[in-house]
Formats: sequence, structure tokens, C-alpha cells
Amino acid sequence: MNMGERIVYALKHKGITPAELSRRTKISKSSLSQYINNKVNPKQDNLYLIAKTLDINLLWLLGVENEPLTKTSNNTIDLIIETAEQLTSKRQTSVLEFTRKQLEEQNSKTTTSTNTFTLEDSNISYMSSYNFVYVTETIATGISVAYGDNEATLYKTDRFDLKNYDFATLVHGDSMEPKYRNGDIVLIKSGYDNVNGAVYVVDYAGKSFLKRVFFEGNRLRLVSYNHQYKDIYIDLPIDDDVYLNIIGKVIDSFTPIYD
Repeated sequence: MNMGERIVYALKHKGITPAELSRRTKISKSSLSQYINNKVNPKQDNLYLIAKTLDINLLWLLGVENEPLTKTSNNTIDLIIETAEQLTSKRQTSVLEFTRKQLEEQNSKTTTSTNTFTLEDSNISYMSSYNFVYVTETIATGISVAYGDNEATLYKTDRFDLKNYDFATLVHGDSMEPKYRNGDIVLIKSGYDNVNGAVYVVDYAGKSFLKRVFFEGNRLRLVSYNHQYKDIYIDLPIDDDVYLNIIGKVIDSFTPIYD
């Protein structure tokens, strides 16, 4: 089990969302997403914050110990943490590398005791079978929806070949069917190129749209795949008090898997 899988396990055990963990620890949602998907290793101070907030053993999070629950009377671990917090970033990295090396040596010489708590194989298999995607936006494909304080949520897929993206969003409505269905996740690459006919997220007058976009001289035309919906026209240039931004292009999508 890698660190990202341990964080997901601890979130489910604690019963909180990644967005709530972000709020409590002040770690950005994008950073947590990278930790969960093992794209970046957390810094020492962030590791400590995550372990403390989720009430888990820091050394378990690092992969050094098999016991995920915190130990309330382990003075040695407390001293390690207290000392490590005072080190420079470079020296903290050295401490982390040392503890992992100690674990490798320990595992090569001993077998885990049957009395030691270990995660069930089914849990390890479960988390290793899915790719977790951090969804941070809500987009409507029928009637436009104004931006709000949408909670970011983890969704899972069994696809591990997703294209590189900048953010993911949840589709609402049926106007982009059959290509994008209600509840699908679309992956967005910020910016735009080859606009004519490609699918983009467009921010217009404080509302967001997921549509095919066409430039037609002095206007934009937003088109749905579902022909029951009328085209939306945006005259160019726009008024000074109206905001227009082609946020990003849809480069991939998937239907999330639910328990």
C-alpha cells in the first residue's frame, strides 16, 4: 500500500472528505490531490498535519509501521516528530530516507507477527484497483449554473490511462448526451486551441457552460450534442461589464464507479 492509498484509507476511517481535511490542515486541495494520486510526496510538516488531523500513526503513514492508529504514549515517536520539525527541509528528507531504509532492513530480517494489526488484503486490493480523481467544480450541460462554493469530492475509476489534465468537473444535465452523460466526470486542460467544434468549459456572465464552441465572425456559438437544446449565442465584442472566458478544453472523460 502506497502513501496515497493510506491517506484514502484514513479518510474513510475518520469519515471526512478531502475538502474537510484541506480546511482543517490548511493544505491546498490541489496538493492533497497530488498526495492521494502519488504524484508528489508530502513535505514533513504536511505529513505531520495529515497524521494529526486523521488521528493516525505518522510512521504508519510513512510505511515504517503496520499500526495505523495513533499511540497515545509513545514518547520515542513524539521525540522524533518534535526533533524533525526543527530540522531544515533537506535534513527532514534525510530523516525520512533513513526511516524508510530502517523499515526495509527490518522487513528483510523479520516476519510481521500475527498479533500485529495489518490491513485486510481486501482493503489493499480495493484501493489498488482504482484511480482516485479530485473533482473541484460543478458544470451544468442543460441550463447554466452560477458558480458557488462547491465542495471538492473524490471520485474513483478503474481507468489508469487518463490523459494529463488541470482540473476535473462533474457533468449535470443531458444536453451533451450521448457523448457526456449526467454524472460523468470530464477532465479539462486549461486554455484553448482549435476552438471550432471542440468541447470547452466556458465562463460567461458569472455562469458556466460545457458546450461545443464555434467562432462565427462577430459571435460565439455554444452547441449541445443533444439536439433538443437550442444553440447559445454570445455577441463579440462583449460589454465591458460582462465577463467571458474560455476556461479549458475537455480532453478526457469517464463514468465514476460508486460503491
